[in-house]
Amino acid sequence: MAKPSPTSRFATMMTAAEKQIVEWALDHFEWSVPAVADYLGLERSSVYKRMRTFGIPTLKQRAAAAKAAKEAEEMAKSPAAGD
Repeated sequence: MAKPSPTSRFATMMTAAEKQIVEWALDHFEWSVPAVADYLGLERSSVYKRMRTFGIPTLKQRAAAAKAAKEAEEMAKSPAAGD
């Protein structure tokens, strides 16, 4: 098996570092994309693009997923209809 080139290892490390920076900034600024964009010196669209690229859900997506999980949990706890 071929050993990855130093360039590809560097690119992988930079991508991982960039993802960590975006995640940290989102957490630090309480998921305010405009604040993250301002802090990082990026356009909001660039922050959203990076979030998509790295598989980081938006605040709305996180809220929707949490709501769906809560509803599924409640349905699992409730007795079946017609029993």
